Amino acid sequence: MKVRERIDTITDLFLGAMYADHRFDSHERAALEHMLCELLLRPELPAELSRRIEHFSPNEFDLAATVRDFRRDPPMRPRRLLELIAQLCLADGELDLEEDNYVHRLGRALELTPLEYDDLVLDYEALDLTASAAADVAPRADTTRSSARGASRGMPPPKDR
Repeated sequence: MKVRERIDTITDLFLGAMYADHRFDSHERAALEHMLCELLLRPELPAELSRRIEHFSPNEFDLAATVRDFRRDPPMRPRRLLELIAQLCLADGELDLEEDNYVHRLGRALELTPLEYDDLVLDYEALDLTASAAADVAPRADTTRSSARGASRGMPPPKDR
Protein backbone atom coordinates (compact mmCIF):
# COMPACT_ATOMS: atom_id res chain seq x y z
CA MET A 1 0.00 0.00 0.00
CA LYS A 2 1.33 3.44 -0.92
CA VAL A 3 1.98 6.25 1.55
CA ARG A 4 -0.66 8.43 -0.10
CA GLU A 5 -3.26 5.75 0.55
CA ARG A 6 -2.34 5.68 4.25
CA ILE A 7 -1.60 9.34 4.86
CA ASP A 8 -4.59 9.86 7.17
CA THR A 9 -3.53 6.94 9.36
CA ILE A 10 0.11 8.03 9.30
CA THR A 11 -0.95 11.56 10.23
CA ASP A 12 -2.95 10.25 13.19
CA LEU A 13 0.02 8.19 14.39
CA PHE A 14 2.26 11.24 14.06
CA LEU A 15 -0.25 13.36 15.98
CA GLY A 16 -0.48 10.72 18.70
CA ALA A 17 3.26 11.16 19.18
CA MET A 18 3.03 14.95 19.08
CA TYR A 19 0.39 15.00 21.81
CA ALA A 20 2.06 12.33 23.96
CA ASP A 21 3.59 15.04 26.18
CA HIS A 22 0.23 16.89 26.32
CA ARG A 23 1.37 19.83 24.21
CA PHE A 24 1.64 20.53 20.51
CA ASP A 25 3.60 23.68 19.79
CA SER A 26 4.35 25.57 16.58
CA HIS A 27 7.78 23.92 16.17
CA GLU A 28 6.19 20.49 16.34
CA ARG A 29 3.44 21.50 13.93
CA ALA A 30 5.98 22.85 11.44
CA ALA A 31 8.03 19.64 11.68
CA LEU A 32 4.89 17.54 11.25
CA GLU A 33 3.73 19.49 8.19
CA HIS A 34 7.21 19.37 6.66
CA MET A 35 7.45 15.61 7.14
CA LEU A 36 3.98 15.05 5.68
CA CYS A 37 4.82 17.20 2.64
CA GLU A 38 7.98 15.16 2.11
CA LEU A 39 6.06 11.90 2.35
CA LEU A 40 3.47 13.16 -0.14
CA LEU A 41 6.12 14.71 -2.40
CA ARG A 42 4.20 17.99 -2.34
CA PRO A 43 5.37 21.52 -1.58
CA GLU A 44 2.24 22.29 0.48
CA LEU A 45 0.04 20.29 2.77
CA PRO A 46 -3.35 19.43 1.25
CA ALA A 47 -6.23 21.33 2.86
CA GLU A 48 -7.97 18.16 4.03
CA LEU A 49 -4.82 17.08 5.90
CA SER A 50 -4.55 20.51 7.53
CA ARG A 51 -8.14 20.13 8.71
CA ARG A 52 -7.36 16.66 10.04
CA ILE A 53 -4.50 18.12 12.09
CA GLU A 54 -6.71 20.93 13.37
CA HIS A 55 -9.50 18.61 14.44
CA PHE A 56 -7.39 15.78 15.88
CA SER A 57 -8.52 14.78 19.36
CA PRO A 58 -5.83 13.06 21.42
CA ASN A 59 -8.51 11.85 23.86
CA GLU A 60 -10.30 9.95 21.09
CA PHE A 61 -7.13 8.54 19.51
CA ASP A 62 -6.88 4.74 19.67
CA LEU A 63 -3.31 3.62 18.99
CA ALA A 64 -4.09 -0.10 18.74
CA ALA A 65 -6.93 0.40 16.25
CA THR A 66 -4.96 2.92 14.19
CA VAL A 67 -1.88 0.73 13.85
CA ARG A 68 -3.75 -2.50 13.01
CA ASP A 69 -3.28 -2.13 9.24
CA PHE A 70 0.51 -1.82 9.54
CA ARG A 71 0.95 -5.20 11.24
CA ARG A 72 0.69 -6.99 7.88
CA ASP A 73 3.58 -5.01 6.40
CA PRO A 74 7.11 -6.35 6.00
CA PRO A 75 9.17 -5.52 9.14
CA MET A 76 11.09 -2.63 7.56
CA ARG A 77 7.96 -0.54 6.94
CA PRO A 78 6.80 -0.47 10.57
CA ARG A 79 10.40 0.19 11.61
CA ARG A 80 10.59 3.16 9.21
CA LEU A 81 7.30 4.50 10.56
CA LEU A 82 8.71 4.26 14.08
CA GLU A 83 11.88 6.09 12.97
CA LEU A 84 9.82 8.96 11.56
CA ILE A 85 7.77 9.21 14.72
CA ALA A 86 10.87 9.16 16.94
CA GLN A 87 12.27 11.98 14.80
CA LEU A 88 9.07 14.00 15.22
CA CYS A 89 9.18 13.51 19.00
CA LEU A 90 12.42 15.51 18.98
CA ALA A 91 10.89 18.42 17.05
CA ASP A 92 10.55 20.52 20.20
CA GLY A 93 14.19 19.87 21.10
CA GLU A 94 13.59 17.27 23.80
CA LEU A 95 12.34 13.74 24.17
CA ASP A 96 9.93 13.56 27.09
CA LEU A 97 9.29 10.31 28.90
CA GLU A 98 5.69 10.44 27.64
CA GLU A 99 6.91 10.66 24.05
CA ASP A 100 9.38 7.86 24.66
CA ASN A 101 6.59 5.76 26.16
CA TYR A 102 4.52 6.43 23.04
CA VAL A 103 7.36 5.13 20.85
CA HIS A 104 7.55 2.02 23.05
CA ARG A 105 3.76 1.49 22.88
CA LEU A 106 3.77 1.98 19.12
CA GLY A 107 6.66 -0.46 18.70
CA ARG A 108 4.75 -3.09 20.66
CA ALA A 109 1.52 -2.32 18.77
CA LEU A 110 3.42 -2.82 15.49
CA GLU A 111 4.55 -6.17 16.93
CA LEU A 112 8.22 -5.23 16.73
CA THR A 113 10.59 -6.71 19.28
CA PRO A 114 12.33 -4.23 21.62
CA LEU A 115 15.62 -5.07 19.90
CA GLU A 116 14.18 -3.82 16.61
CA TYR A 117 13.69 -0.30 17.99
CA ASP A 118 15.93 0.03 21.06
CA ASP A 119 18.10 2.57 19.24
CA LEU A 120 15.06 4.87 18.92
CA VAL A 121 14.12 5.02 22.61
CA LEU A 122 15.70 6.17 25.82
CA ASP A 123 18.00 3.82 27.70
CA TYR A 124 16.43 3.90 31.17
CA GLU A 125 19.39 2.12 32.75
CA ALA A 126 21.75 4.82 31.46
CA LEU A 127 19.33 7.51 32.64
CA ASP A 128 19.23 5.96 36.12
CA LEU A 129 23.03 5.88 36.26
CA THR A 130 23.27 9.48 35.08
CA ALA A 131 20.71 10.62 37.66
CA SER A 132 22.52 8.72 40.41
CA ALA A 133 25.86 10.21 39.42
CA ALA A 134 24.38 13.71 39.33
CA ALA A 135 22.83 13.23 42.77
CA ASP A 136 26.17 12.05 44.18
CA VAL A 137 28.04 15.15 43.01
CA ALA A 138 25.32 17.72 43.66
CA PRO A 139 25.98 20.03 46.65
CA ARG A 140 23.84 19.24 49.64
CA ALA A 141 22.19 22.46 50.78
CA ASP A 142 19.59 20.88 53.04
CA THR A 143 21.41 19.57 56.12
CA THR A 144 18.16 18.26 57.59
CA ARG A 145 17.79 15.85 54.71
CA SER A 146 21.47 14.89 54.97
CA SER A 147 21.07 14.23 58.67
CA ALA A 148 18.00 12.10 58.10
CA ARG A 149 19.81 10.17 55.42
CA GLY A 150 22.81 9.55 57.65
CA ALA A 151 20.64 8.54 60.58
CA SER A 152 18.74 6.05 58.45
CA ARG A 153 22.06 4.33 57.70
CA GLY A 154 22.93 4.08 61.38
CA MET A 155 25.29 7.08 61.28
CA PRO A 156 25.06 9.86 63.85
CA PRO A 157 23.73 13.20 62.60
CA PRO A 158 26.32 15.93 61.95
CA LYS A 159 27.13 18.24 64.87
CA ASP A 160 25.74 21.77 64.81
CA ARG A 161 28.37 24.46 64.37
